[in-house]
Amino acid sequence: MKIGSTVLTVGVAAIMLFILLLYLTLRTKVTQVHHMPPYSHLIGQTLVLHSDARLVRNIDAFVFQTPLLLLDADEPLFDGVTLAYSLPAGTEIIIESATLYKNGTSGFTTSIVAGRAITETGIHEFEHRWGEEHSSLDNNTPNEWTFDTPLWRSPKHKPSHNSEQRYIFKQ
Repeated sequence: MKIGSTVLTVGVAAIMLFILLLYLTLRTKVTQVHHMPPYSHLIGQTLVLHSDARLVRNIDAFVFQTPLLLLDADEPLFDGVTLAYSLPAGTEIIIESATLYKNGTSGFTTSIVAGRAITETGIHEFEHRWGEEHSSLDNNTPNEWTFDTPLWRSPKHKPSHNSEQRYIFKQ
C-alpha cells in the first residue's frame, strides 16, 4: 500500500512539474526596452505626428496593452478593426513605454510603444507596433531590428526621410 501511494505521489509530482515547465516555455515573455535605443530617445518626449494618422479599436486577440492602435491614415483596416479617432498631422503624442512581447509558441517578437495622443476630445491611450526583428540562425549573433521612419517627429527636428534605422541588441 505504501509503495502504491509513493508511486502515485511521484507520478502526480512529475505531471505537475511537466505542466509547470510547459507553461514556463510557452508563456509570452515580456521585456521592457525603454532604456535602449531607439526607444530611449522617445520615452517621455512630446512628439508631433508629421502625417495624418488614426486610432483604431483593435481586435482583442491582438491587443497587448490598450485596445487603441495608432496607424498611418493610409494603412488598410482588417476585418473587425474599427476607427475610433482621426488624428491630423500636428497632433501631439507622448510615448510612455516600450516593450517587446515574445510569443512562446511561435518565437516571434513584437515591439510595442505605448503612449497618449492629445486631441481636442481628450487624451487617448494607444499602442503602436514599431520595429521589425530580423532573426539569425546563429545563436551567438544577436537579433537585429530595423525601424521604419515613424509617424512622429520631435518638434525641434524636421521629419527624417531615411527609409529605416538599424539597431542590434540582445533580448
